[in-house]
Amino acid sequence: MNADTLRSYRFATEAQWNACLFDRADRDSPAARAELRPFAPYARPAALYQTRGAHAPAVTRAGEILWRDDAGSGYRLPASDDEPESFPAPYAIARAKRMVATPSGLWVAGDPPDSLQLYETDTLARRLTVELPEVRVADIAGDGRDGIFALVTRDGVWRSVHADCAGRIVETVTFEGLSCATAFTFLRRPGRFMVLAEEHQQRLYGFPAQGGAAELSLAVAALRPCFTAVALGGDSRGRIFLGGADG
Repeated sequence: MNADTLRSYRFATEAQWNACLFDRADRDSPAARAELRPFAPYARPAALYQTRGAHAPAVTRAGEILWRDDAGSGYRLPASDDEPESFPAPYAIARAKRMVATPSGLWVAGDPPDSLQLYETDTLARRLTVELPEVRVADIAGDGRDGIFALVTRDGVWRSVHADCAGRIVETVTFEGLSCATAFTFLRRPGRFMVLAEEHQQRLYGFPAQGGAAELSLAVAALRPCFTAVALGGDSRGRIFLGGADG
């Protein structure tokens, strides 16, 4: 059996290396000098876009990135463009703590926070409003399909309200032993709500999809000392992401 000869080339000088053409490959980092390697899949080199603050980022199925700034202006970065477009945002989007992109559009909590609103992704026209009387909406999260979860509180009791793409309330579950919740997300694969709470110390709770008592309780400081979390998110692989300040 004869093996194919391994063909390789050794760059003797920096000029030889710089004479090459690179397509979706790393050429600038120190590690690139040791071996040729591609950029991470489905990722582009990081770019900084200067806006007056950035809040409630959302990524659509088409790869567009949307967010709003401190002044309430909206920004849209199409997947094929290098510069974001600014637009006057509807009132609820201009004040949104979180936007959730689904196939039906963009979900936000209304203002005052006792409703959910769904907007067209392209035109930002409001499609529907889901009234949630006598509760306060603290956060929202996608259900992994086409609906939305709302983290709500009334008289010290915390619940998750599930609405489908037509605005119908599908289910409401109660979280036992929870106080001062600030953010949550839903992990579809394990079927679990992850809730960030501001108690005497920040804690991360995990509740089953049917509600009830927490399956998991973890102090944020146990993950990293002196870390203060300000944002909580998740992905389709059952992982959570905490964003915040260290020390």
